[in-house]
Amino acid sequence: MTHKLKQLATPSLIAFLALGLAACGNDDSSGTMDKSSAPAESASAESATDYSKVITTETASEKGFALGGVSMGNPDAPVTIIEYASLTCSHCAAFDRDVLPDLKETYIKTGKVRYEFHNYVMNRYDLAASAVARCMGPDRFFPIAELFFSTQATWLANASQQDAKVVIDDMANVVRKAGVSRTRFDQCLSERDLQQHLVEMTSEGQKRWQIAGTPTIIINGKKRGAEAQRFDTLSEIIEDEL
Repeated sequence: MTHKLKQLATPSLIAFLALGLAACGNDDSSGTMDKSSAPAESASAESATDYSKVITTETASEKGFALGGVSMGNPDAPVTIIEYASLTCSHCAAFDRDVLPDLKETYIKTGKVRYEFHNYVMNRYDLAASAVARCMGPDRFFPIAELFFSTQATWLANASQQDAKVVIDDMANVVRKAGVSRTRFDQCLSERDLQQHLVEMTSEGQKRWQIAGTPTIIINGKKRGAEAQRFDTLSEIIEDEL
């Protein structure tokens, strides 16, 4: 499933279109997370997280949005896993469905891994979904994001018809199950500073890690390849880091 960047509705976000395009990769695509495209000097896990402070806008912070890398797990864990993902990417949805539950049970809950999620926005629908998830605050971010992933085929079903209103309506119907009213949903979509935050997060991720596809997995400051998208091989990497 390859995503092409679409025109965004907000004029202030035109700079986003200058970003290099990334694809929703798969396990067989070496271009998804090619090690050769990693920065010459790998950042530490700590410094990879710190940049989120740079892209935090004061207004967005005051409103209680989930900003920067949204994390779960022991902050002092020996292994930090950062994922850059798109809510419209089918392979990101597969990672959320097939890998993340085992990662939580085996490594996050046991204090061995700290997991951090960063949005890598691909298109206007991804921007909308990401804004809604982050608008609900840190405590509700993961449940909303996981809901978008698990129902991705439903709310993206009409995306090919170029009818944004239909897709947005379908998206609103999905999150209503999580108690997000249409009024609240529409308010989240109107948050320009939050949209800008997401665009800057994507831009910074592109600059720092030269992201070629999603999901992109970074473990203790090193960008990994497709092997990090399967739990069996991901667990081997984690064990090597412990």
